[in-house]
Amino acid sequence: MSILNNKKTRLLFIFCIISTFISVFLCFGIVNFQNKVYNKKVNIVIANIVEEIKNKYPNVSEEEVLDILNADINKYNDSILSQYGFDENISSVHELEKYNKIFLIAIMLVVFVSDAALIYIIYLYILNRKKNIDNLITYVDNINNKNYTLEIEDNVEDELNSLKNELYKLTVMLKSRTDDSLKEKEMVYNLVSDISHQLKTPLTSIQILLDNLNESKNMDEATRNRFIFEVSRKAESMNWLIKSLLKLSKIDAKAVEFKDENVNLNSMLEEIVNNLEIMAEVKNISIKLNTKENVNVVLDFAWNKEAIQNIVKNAIEHSKSTVKITLSDNKVYSKIEIEDNGEGISKKDIKHIFDRFYKSSNASEDSIGIGLALSKSIIEKQNGYIGVESKEGIGTKFVIKYIKN
Repeated sequence: MSILNNKKTRLLFIFCIISTFISVFLCFGIVNFQNKVYNKKVNIVIANIVEEIKNKYPNVSEEEVLDILNADINKYNDSILSQYGFDENISSVHELEKYNKIFLIAIMLVVFVSDAALIYIIYLYILNRKKNIDNLITYVDNINNKNYTLEIEDNVEDELNSLKNELYKLTVMLKSRTDDSLKEKEMVYNLVSDISHQLKTPLTSIQILLDNLNESKNMDEATRNRFIFEVSRKAESMNWLIKSLLKLSKIDAKAVEFKDENVNLNSMLEEIVNNLEIMAEVKNISIKLNTKENVNVVLDFAWNKEAIQNIVKNAIEHSKSTVKITLSDNKVYSKIEIEDNGEGISKKDIKHIFDRFYKSSNASEDSIGIGLALSKSIIEKQNGYIGVESKEGIGTKFVIKYIKN
């Protein structure tokens, strides 16, 4: 029966059965006791009658007395007793009348107490159930009012508490979604603020340069070319920022499908060095590539090339003379180390080095603070890990590990 799935209902049902058995048992005991008392009293009366008969009629044999006592009850004639003043409405054994009354009262008390206890238990159950339902209604109202701070700690196994547990799960889920929504709104707000800040400076510079170009009709060719170059450079920087942000947004939204390609890290690093060779020469930085081991890993070539190239580019910008790139491999992971001998990163800045739009105290004027964040997102999505070690005045080392499956 489905109704017995409720633990409290089961307990109430069991209590009713036990209460009924106890009532029946007590009634049976009282009846049995009453019968014994009755038989004892009747036997005493019969014994007195027999004794009196034997005293007055010594010639009557015991067989005759037994025949009279065992005679058919249908032969009983109440007219004989009436001759001696006995009324059929009056107990022939007056003492038994008192016990009969006690018996009836006891029976009624047992039944009354049992029923009263049963009614009281049912009343308490209904009262407790109503209280739980009222609590559930209040709880649902609080959820509707977006109050998700409530907790349910009842461990009673019945349908109401099962419903409470489900509501608690729903509350946790709604609270989590609300918190996530608030975090997303805050993140979007901060992101828009950061983008606005990052774009405001170059846009202002471009506007000033263009105004000068338009207003200065007699500007010399060298100055005009320098202004045009600056406009182009800042526009390119803005273009790179927008593209990087779009890439980050796609990665965050899990809209990027990374390819599983068998990539030779040696070839990838050589290609990265070739791409940045001119930049390094301009800054008078030498790049030392140590790729003695031939290392192959499964990852997306294009995305990871961009991630590592951002880090190498960052090292070139901050190094004094040399950037070392070392490739190694073991049974657990393939490791790339990119080390510069620049000014290093302070303890205050190093814990934020991968935060978006974070610019350390020694960052260049053109730094946006998005390259390292993009690299970290790409590498970690490819079963990789990136860490940084730095000592002020000595240099910085980025360590990339691709974990093997």
